[in-house]
Amino acid sequence: MNGAEQPRSSKSSSRYVQLSDILIKEIAGGQYPIGSRLPTEHELCDQYNISRHTVREALRRLKELGLVSRRQGSGTVVESLAPPATYVQSIQSLEDIVQHAHEAKLSVITTETVEADQWLSQQLGCQWGDRWLRIEGVRRVGGQPEPISWTEIYVRNDYSGVKQFIKNAPRAISALIQQHYDEPITEVKQRISAVGTPDHIAKLLKVPPGSPALSIIRQYRNNAGEVILLSLSMHPGERYIYSMSINKVKNSFKIGD
Repeated sequence: MNGAEQPRSSKSSSRYVQLSDILIKEIAGGQYPIGSRLPTEHELCDQYNISRHTVREALRRLKELGLVSRRQGSGTVVESLAPPATYVQSIQSLEDIVQHAHEAKLSVITTETVEADQWLSQQLGCQWGDRWLRIEGVRRVGGQPEPISWTEIYVRNDYSGVKQFIKNAPRAISALIQQHYDEPITEVKQRISAVGTPDHIAKLLKVPPGSPALSIIRQYRNNAGEVILLSLSMHPGERYIYSMSINKVKNSFKIGD
């Protein structure tokens, strides 16, 4: 066994993830320059005393991150020293959704008052023709020039006064509604789907039209169960990861049921 860093057994992280993290660190550190080949699967098995399946999963992860390419007969070739910038949103509570607005700053493009059509009235649970404040913008994090999402937000007309506070607001609009109207959000329902980016949104996100994206629709409800805010977000696939934790309720079921 050489002096290389070794994957450790852990309940919180699989060994293939640990191995891929080691290789990512070594690639970034220049041990494997662009165009060079990583050790073979057999060599990695021997070096780290792990199974071939673990090695293949670790290399698959590197490929998904865009760090390497794998071709039969050519081995694993380094293509990049670092993965492209990707924003990871981790959701475990309503507070995490609110926190997202602090991390991903909203740059407002347009604000206008609209009347709900058939589709919008179904999403909002309102009548056709009801008036809502519509806000369109993009979100960026950490001063990055490329947006992580295009966002369209609908605010119930009763709370349209938040318009004066939202331009480049560092706070979530739901938090502004609670602050200025004393109307707390008690439930958020969301729907996530994989979509192709429409042409007009692709231009704002600086991605090719039709490129893969993650669409998230969230309904923000008050104590009475009424939708008071609706957000529609579209995230470029290569810039965004959605992460959530799912915990087993004690004694609710047995694994394998």
